[in-house]
Amino acid sequence: MPKKRSKKEEERIGVFVCSCGSNIGGVVDVNKLAEDFKDYPGVAFSTWNMFTCSTEGQVRIAETIEEQGLTGVVIAACTPKLHEELFRDILEEKGLNRFRLAQANLREHDTWVHGDNPEKAQEVAYELIAGAIERAKRLEDIGFEDYPVEKKVMVVGAGIAGIQTALDLADKGIHVDLIERNVSIGGYMAKLEKTFPTLDCSMCILSPKLNAVERSKNIDIYTTTEVAEVERDFGNFKVTLTRKPRYVDIDKCNACGECLKVCPVLTPKHHDLGMSKRGAIYKPFPQAVPGAVAIEKLGHAACKVSCPAHVSCQGFIALTKAGKYEDALSLVREAIPFPGSLGRVCPALCEDECERGTYDKSVSIRNIHRWLHDHELETGKIEEVEPKIDKKQKVAVIGAGPAGISCALYLAQAGYPVTVFEKEKEAGGLLRWGIPEHRLPRDILRAEIEFVEKHGVQIVTGKTIETLDELRKQGYDAIFLGTGALVSSKLNLPGENAKGVFHALDFLHRVNSGEAVTLGKKVAVIGGGNSAIDSARVALRLGADVTIVYRRSRAEMPAIKSEIDDAVKEGVKLKLLASPVEVLVSGGAVSGIKCIKMNLGEPDDSGRRRPVPIPDSDFDLDVDNVIIAIGQSVGPSGPHSELELSRWGTVVTDPVTMQTSMEDVFAGGDLVSGPSLVVEAVGAGHRAAESIDLFLQGLDLVEHRTKALPRAPRPEIDVEELPGGSRARMKTLPAKSRAKSFDEVELGFSEKVAVRESERCLNCAICSECKLCVQVCDKDAIDHNMVEEKIELTVGAIVAATGFQEISMEELPEYGGGRFKRVITGGQYGRLLSLVGPTGGKILIPPDYEETPKRIAYINCAGSRDQNCRPWCCNFGCMYTLRHVEMTYREYGEDIEQWVIFHEMRTAGKEYEQFYGRVREHGARFVRGFPSDFTEEKDGTISFSVFDQGTGQMLRLNFDLVVLTMAVDPADGAAELAHMLGVDRSEGGFMKELHPKLEPVSTKSRGVFIAGACQSPKDIPSSVSDGKAAASAAASHVLKGVVRVQMDKAVIDSDLCIGCGLCVQVCPFDAITLEDREDGPQLATVSSLLCTGCGKCQVVCPTGAAKRKNYTTEQIEAELLGLIAAHKRQKASS
Repeated sequence: MPKKRSKKEEERIGVFVCSCGSNIGGVVDVNKLAEDFKDYPGVAFSTWNMFTCSTEGQVRIAETIEEQGLTGVVIAACTPKLHEELFRDILEEKGLNRFRLAQANLREHDTWVHGDNPEKAQEVAYELIAGAIERAKRLEDIGFEDYPVEKKVMVVGAGIAGIQTALDLADKGIHVDLIERNVSIGGYMAKLEKTFPTLDCSMCILSPKLNAVERSKNIDIYTTTEVAEVERDFGNFKVTLTRKPRYVDIDKCNACGECLKVCPVLTPKHHDLGMSKRGAIYKPFPQAVPGAVAIEKLGHAACKVSCPAHVSCQGFIALTKAGKYEDALSLVREAIPFPGSLGRVCPALCEDECERGTYDKSVSIRNIHRWLHDHELETGKIEEVEPKIDKKQKVAVIGAGPAGISCALYLAQAGYPVTVFEKEKEAGGLLRWGIPEHRLPRDILRAEIEFVEKHGVQIVTGKTIETLDELRKQGYDAIFLGTGALVSSKLNLPGENAKGVFHALDFLHRVNSGEAVTLGKKVAVIGGGNSAIDSARVALRLGADVTIVYRRSRAEMPAIKSEIDDAVKEGVKLKLLASPVEVLVSGGAVSGIKCIKMNLGEPDDSGRRRPVPIPDSDFDLDVDNVIIAIGQSVGPSGPHSELELSRWGTVVTDPVTMQTSMEDVFAGGDLVSGPSLVVEAVGAGHRAAESIDLFLQGLDLVEHRTKALPRAPRPEIDVEELPGGSRARMKTLPAKSRAKSFDEVELGFSEKVAVRESERCLNCAICSECKLCVQVCDKDAIDHNMVEEKIELTVGAIVAATGFQEISMEELPEYGGGRFKRVITGGQYGRLLSLVGPTGGKILIPPDYEETPKRIAYINCAGSRDQNCRPWCCNFGCMYTLRHVEMTYREYGEDIEQWVIFHEMRTAGKEYEQFYGRVREHGARFVRGFPSDFTEEKDGTISFSVFDQGTGQMLRLNFDLVVLTMAVDPADGAAELAHMLGVDRSEGGFMKELHPKLEPVSTKSRGVFIAGACQSPKDIPSSVSDGKAAASAAASHVLKGVVRVQMDKAVIDSDLCIGCGLCVQVCPFDAITLEDREDGPQLATVSSLLCTGCGKCQVVCPTGAAKRKNYTTEQIEAELLGLIAAHKRQKASS
């Protein structure tokens, strides 16, 4: 054993020069190098070996350490990446700290560089060794820390590589968490019909492994799941997963398929790479694991998100398209009690946001659900309702308007006995008393109220509630206030109280109640909202000449645009950019109005341009009556006055729960918001019903609410493929005749028009939430309220096996990709060959799939080995194409002429070349060249040119179908995962191994391994081999029970650190954080577990506070100075 050194003792360095066969010794004189350093200061021993890494070389080092009492070792050989740990182990075995080793890289840094200049190489070798000796003299002892490791491994990606990894680990008794973003495991191999070169059935090989994974007690499968965060936790990894909802309970679903039969939505089938369609609820392939179905839901469609009542517009439209009218109407009623009324008076905010409108015109959503209700009334097939009053707590609702009726209905459906108190003689609120019959016939509203009453809701009319305690004393456990904003706003103009002046709500109420209202010949209506338009059209029907006076332009009028158009068509005049300043009075009655002209200035809070009076622009209008329609407010008296009120007199509520300042009282509608839309009041009532239900159950009103989904992304659709044609127009009564009666103006859709309009929907969210699947599932396995989950795991190792993906066709327009329908990818052609593919295994020309092609061209390396696209080889493309050619030949013989256009044919694999030979024997034509000038002929066929390098001829070829063997990329999300795992990426973004030959599945991040095509493009056999290798490596890591961490890490000198944070920014492993200290700037702190000692922090540190152990400035400078001094000595002696 070497003796212990004191600080006063001199360093005793041993130098060992390796010949490395001829790699080093064939260029430099290794014996001379060894001799030159025998007298070097601090060197106790110097020799050379043919192979220092050999057993003989190892023994020589070990014996010399003991015999010479070495304090440090210099090995001049190849890269430290290969044998540094071996040499360190030798030092440690002989009692010398393993970090007392300095290595001079003579091979990569010298002899491979200066192989043609031995003299120069000899000089450089001497300098490199001299520098290493000087560094070795200053190396410090560094220790270790041991951290416990969980006997668990997470495998990310469940293609064939990930599956094989998981199975091998499970066989070793190691628990595996298998993470897959898709709904089934299997990866790309599950899409293949056959595998090369044997043409075995791909699924026949894969399916036993899928089943083995599912049955293994040591494997937990997480589908629809992605890694969200990875954190080092001493020797383990703390992993946070995000599991997206499947909307199907895997444990309950028996994959009977009944739900698949009723889904009305059709969307591209991912498993067929978009070449066929499936429902929103689906099973990707028959052998899928898990075997349960899944629902694809991208969020909520824009129409539903924008609707204040959140009507499932896409859902009822999909059901209408499928002819399921009763189900469609039932779905509408899940959100609103007034499908017919809102089908007439709603401003259709849903249509403003309808994604179809970005292409041409939005779907006529409102008119479709109006038709559904009209159809029910016309056919007499009224939805049957069984009251479900099964709870004891009673709820009182004050006000039978849209908010109150909505709240009452959904509480009754939840099982509560509900009583609605209404001061008017008939329920309906503003729908009944504020909207004229030419827009909303009374029988429509009455039918809707009757439907609500069938649910057990008791409506008491002609009853005014004075105080809230009045209801509490009657035993009501919760109260909802929906009494609206029924006090008309005044202009406070001179003459406003004269005879002949009406306020819009009072005027409309009198007319709608059947009272005979007498008007003069000319009427002026002040305002531009819906009440103003309604009042104007009613006055017109009462025989008056009507003018609307509005202070802004027509574009700023807040009324429904179609209602404004209809009013003008009927004869209502518009006096725009004018504002009344006085009601002219004669004999106590209206004789006219004085107005002033306006200009539009800057926008106000509503976004509309503010009207600005024009000086000296007064003018008079001769009128007999004035109807003021500028809005309304909440009255000062009533039970709401007991609650906290805003400065506008509205009730203050929690914006989410609708709860007021009294915990048992809730409010909604105009009473809370001020004058608003009917649909907004309905939505408020529905939200309040949910809150009251939670309140009466004693649950948190926010935490337990139904969670809304985000807005689904806009679908990307070719304009030429837009379904359903142009937007339907609704028939109306002729303008001349309708102005004389209160008959309904808009006549509604016919069944044919309603269905055709439904076909225009783009199915933005995929799943429309029509709930038909719920109805037919006898296992109660479907839950549309599932939400995204966060799952936390602790594992000892991670294997990334995220696979690859074909590049997008749109990246290859020069091949016709994305431009011509008959140019498809190799993956898509493979699905055509599959018996469970879009054509049942028949080769038919897309997109019609009616005709079998007579000539097919396969273009190899489409985007691969291309400096303008993907410079790397896809590795399996040549064999991929040969498989397609052979499968086609076996099915169609010589009936289909097949051509293969290739750069080089790469068949490096067992029996690959023989397979290539068989394909050639079967008549396929092979042309070596680069195709160009792709065009689509009038008959749809594809032509291109290629210079045949074999014959020297330029060919112009024409084919019925062109198949591109595409370049491949790492799978989406691989870059983010690599960053979380601390794994480098190589060309193209593929994850980088620690060493391509010696450590092909390890990474620089301890405990993280890679397998399959996430590392580089690979075929199935290579991926399986990778999986087995990664499993072995991960098992070796976790079965030790501990991970031993070398402490050659970065350290921070607290006296020098100024807290600038540059080290935090550059650290690729998130190993450095800034922490506060009592005095002075923040202090950088290094996690020894996360730090790999890369040295980036040391490079950017402006003060020298960041250092890596044994790579201090002093040590580096000593090495450089030693190198320079050696260079000078050689120059002086030459």
